[in-house]
Amino acid sequence: MKMNANPMAEGIIREGIIKLEGLNFNKQFWEKDPTLWKEEPQHQELIKNFLGWQKVYDWTLQHLDEVTQFAAEAKKDYKYCVVMGMGGSSLAPEVFRTLFGKQSGYPELFVLDTTNPDWVGAVRAKINPAETLFIFASKSGGTVEPSSQFAYFYEEVKKAGVKTPGHHFIAITDKGTGLQDLAKKFKFRHVFTNPSDIGGRFSALSFFGIVPAAIMGVEAEAVTRKVALVRCSGEKHYDKDGNLTSGARVKAEYEGFKDCLAASKVGGNGPLSCKFGCLGFGTCVKACKYGAMSVKDGVAHVDEDLCVGCMACAEACPRHLIVPVEPDRNVVIACASLAKGAVTTRGCTTGCIGCGLCKKICPKDAITIERNLASIDYSKCDNCGMCATVCPKHLIKDSKVETLADPVVKSINGPEIKV
Repeated sequence: MKMNANPMAEGIIREGIIKLEGLNFNKQFWEKDPTLWKEEPQHQELIKNFLGWQKVYDWTLQHLDEVTQFAAEAKKDYKYCVVMGMGGSSLAPEVFRTLFGKQSGYPELFVLDTTNPDWVGAVRAKINPAETLFIFASKSGGTVEPSSQFAYFYEEVKKAGVKTPGHHFIAITDKGTGLQDLAKKFKFRHVFTNPSDIGGRFSALSFFGIVPAAIMGVEAEAVTRKVALVRCSGEKHYDKDGNLTSGARVKAEYEGFKDCLAASKVGGNGPLSCKFGCLGFGTCVKACKYGAMSVKDGVAHVDEDLCVGCMACAEACPRHLIVPVEPDRNVVIACASLAKGAVTTRGCTTGCIGCGLCKKICPKDAITIERNLASIDYSKCDNCGMCATVCPKHLIKDSKVETLADPVVKSINGPEIKV
């Protein structure tokens, strides 16, 4: 049996790819070429000066020590922290505050993005200015609202009897702004200088987001540092006669456009018997600009030394197999199948069958079985690797161990048709 993509869908996909290739989009995008968006010179000049968010992840990692050292000091010296900012300067802190809430042992975070008297008064009623750190966050350094907030809270700190009120303030701003001068004049405790080529609404992973996150007790490196994991162990291996010995079974030859999205749309669930498995056409490889992705034996693989966690590969994967994980974890479950054990086995010799052996042996109760698939709670997992030693399908990978046991070798009746 052969499969072909819908001609209309394949045409649209091919047309889009040809257009992007014609623009040399990938190269031009990372070179910050403004002609990709606008033709007018005045717009191009603005665009060139606001594309720093493309590599803000790498920049922030290089400056994490400055953030974590200050956050450790703030933890000892303050009970509260108030972010004074507007728009993009306050968006990320508000998200972190909402998501993570009050962290035990760390300053409680409040976010003020208004000069509404009732709102400002409500925050004032919840804090003791003498025990509060105030973050004056402004890209331009001259935003009216946080400037007004600063004037008010500076006086409140003085009224609380603090002899050095400026010590209760820090600034996050661009280089050369009036806020830097203000911070010097009032003897702020610290000034975090952000890259000037990042717009406020794109600044979540810069100092504007990471500094408040770290102060409130969110691990800054955990927010930024991730690597991709491909949840599939269906690498296909064959005997000398071309019969599949292990891996994902191919139910039909696919002759359409070599793209995972296109292949996933034909024949119901694509050419693989497992509708959860990696299609192996390398759409994620094309999406990764760092050369961290490759396809081996029909399954995508990640080179963690090259991966920066941008997750462009995950966005490109039509089966949502690629997820971000902490780089220091050793044990992972490389499968995404939600099918029952018998169905999974018919489609792949190395898929999770939900047997529960990993759950039973885990000393930290970190593994659960939900919808026929094992998953790890990394807040409990200590990377002992015991689960990997008992997995009959060897889909739980332990990077500390080169080889856990003899690989599963189970023939599937009938010849295999290669893609």
